[in-house]
Amino acid sequence: MTINLDRSVDELTSCPVGGAFLALVDTNLTVEQAVTPHASFELAAQALGWLSPWATNYERMLELTLRLGGELRELARELLSHPGAIWWSAPFEGPQLWIGYGNHPNAPREQSQLVDEAARRRRETYSQRPIDWQLTSRMFEGLACLDFVARSGEWAVAPRSRAPIEPIEGARVHEIGSPADWHRLCVEYVSLARARRDDPAGEGSIAPDWSAVRRDWDAVHLSFLGLLTTPFVRTETAAGASMLWSWDSEGTIWLRREFLRPAREPIPLDDAEDPTDRLSLLPGPLFDPNDPSTRLFGTDHPAPSI
Repeated sequence: MTINLDRSVDELTSCPVGGAFLALVDTNLTVEQAVTPHASFELAAQALGWLSPWATNYERMLELTLRLGGELRELARELLSHPGAIWWSAPFEGPQLWIGYGNHPNAPREQSQLVDEAARRRRETYSQRPIDWQLTSRMFEGLACLDFVARSGEWAVAPRSRAPIEPIEGARVHEIGSPADWHRLCVEYVSLARARRDDPAGEGSIAPDWSAVRRDWDAVHLSFLGLLTTPFVRTETAAGASMLWSWDSEGTIWLRREFLRPAREPIPLDDAEDPTDRLSLLPGPLFDPNDPSTRLFGTDHPAPSI
């Protein structure tokens, strides 16, 4: 998908995830290395790891990553204009990977049977996903962005399975590649429920009503560029304010599971070797909040206080 380079540079450097990603590239890899899929996935997973709304240093990290993004605009332009990064903005396509709770992408999630309409809207507004959600991520040479993200965070707290997926053709897929795209989805299919004061999106923020989205679309895809430009960016118009915070991988949220067809039987991840273990492209953890000497945070960028 063709991008507007100037606008994409602005979006990448104005997003906390984008700022963290650029800082990791700047201190570790060449542009040519950074735009390869597996390197991009590892960088994005580490960047996302810096930004938890529940961390005590969350506000400080937002400030820091936005400052870093502003200082690295030329690097952003180099990355976005590199021919090897064309896949960053690609729409839904190619072989997909499913990682999920339970043992099969077509198995209904138990919690979907347990809530009434008002509770469903409230939960979906908070999580910014349908209750009965399933996620796939595009595979490159056997690995997907989801492989790298699934090593930590909420993905690591419950039994999970992994399987390549062959989506059935004909799905209507809505594309998100920027904060404006997410905001349009929220406005066009706005839920009656609003974010509460303790929601990371901010009190009163709008979110999609996924039952309404499902009438027109079978899936919603966040491109890799969308992952680097959209999370934690607040958009406000006369129709309301929105901020995507909960999606942590390039991927497609499926509203209709019947489009998902495993290419082979899912394998519980606890029974399989982590497929990313042998592929670390970076020299080790770059940010330890308890160790100000970590090399990203030198004299120019002091480590954030906890």
